[in-house]
Amino acid sequence: MTTLVSEIAGVSEMEAPALALVGVHKSWPGSTHALQGIDIEVHRGELLTLVGPSGCGKSTVLRIVAGLEDATEGDVLRPLDPPGCVFQQASLMPWRSVVRNVELFLELDGVPTRDRIEPVDRAIELVGLDGFRDHLPHQLSGGMQMRAALARALVTHPEVLLFDEPFAAVDELLRERLQEELSRLFAVQRFAGLFITHSVSEAVFLSTRVAVMTARPGRISTVVDVPFSHPRSPELRFDPEFVALTRRVSTALRDGAGDLNEMSS
Repeated sequence: MTTLVSEIAGVSEMEAPALALVGVHKSWPGSTHALQGIDIEVHRGELLTLVGPSGCGKSTVLRIVAGLEDATEGDVLRPLDPPGCVFQQASLMPWRSVVRNVELFLELDGVPTRDRIEPVDRAIELVGLDGFRDHLPHQLSGGMQMRAALARALVTHPEVLLFDEPFAAVDELLRERLQEELSRLFAVQRFAGLFITHSVSEAVFLSTRVAVMTARPGRISTVVDVPFSHPRSPELRFDPEFVALTRRVSTALRDGAGDLNEMSS
């Protein structure tokens, strides 16, 4: 069942989480049990990352939060306004410039052209694409395309932002730079974020908390708090506490992975 956060009995709008999953199960036809008793709560100013073995249901959790899938059991609590979503592929419209791609959701919402200018300009400035406003997607690098996709997600000022492995398709150096830019952006915007990744290092670098999922049926086995403030610098990756937290998450991930031969890819 889907419930608006503002409808949670006995909880004020200020106290309520920006999003929550309570006792969520997901089964597919043919008796595939994907998720088992998922409990997630994310407040504004928190970035929760899910890590887990392939096939554990990380992306299914995100799709349920986004409203793209229904839970078989349990409650989904989220704001009335739809979340912003950033996926592994930027999925920009190739015939539209950066500006025209970023303003897409405002256009679909019926916002007049004159009223789109300020939020579009602000979103483009936030992601550092000021000098590329009129470029078409094929004229942008892979990293710039992801920045444009992020600006498109930000332009409606969503309370919740969802990320489904958005940096998985770029090389390691660019991936680290995009992580640093997202950390900077999070420090400014303080949205409620749910991030999906296979990279333990990425999870620890970006998150305020990391939730480790087990092999299917996916459940939350461990939640690790990450104490570092945002924005985070590249040097953090060499900090002994960062290394220790990465090791802790990796150990929890291995402990919950089960028999790799039984896992789907």
